[in-house]
Amino acid sequence: MKWKNEYSVGIAVIDEQHKKLFEISEVLANAIEINEIKDILLFLENYMEFHFNTEEALMKKYNYELLEEHNKLHEELKEKLKGYMELYFLGNYSFIEELEEDVQEWIYEHVLEEDKKYKDFFKDKSITF
Repeated sequence: MKWKNEYSVGIAVIDEQHKKLFEISEVLANAIEINEIKDILLFLENYMEFHFNTEEALMKKYNYELLEEHNKLHEELKEKLKGYMELYFLGNYSFIEELEEDVQEWIYEHVLEEDKKYKDFFKDKSITF
């Protein structure tokens, strides 16, 4: 999965974060060692929190009308990842293939569909934190 400029939501800080998610999906696809999976899970947990907080802060600041709906999607993704983390730490690695598919799905559905919904909303705003 490679980043393309057409995926941009028009907010530089969010686009940079999305690019990082594309990079981690490539790393995950090539991860073989169980320890690599652990590192990826921990990275995803921290990065999702960081990225979702950034998006939600912008949406709240600018009164984005779909904020609550978008937050629910974030919570669903965090819960799914939490489940994978629990499996990993229980020594059950059967989820790894599913994780790879889910990360790609998250990118396509969340970044390329859901996040695109706010592109027009933020288009005419001078985004500041």
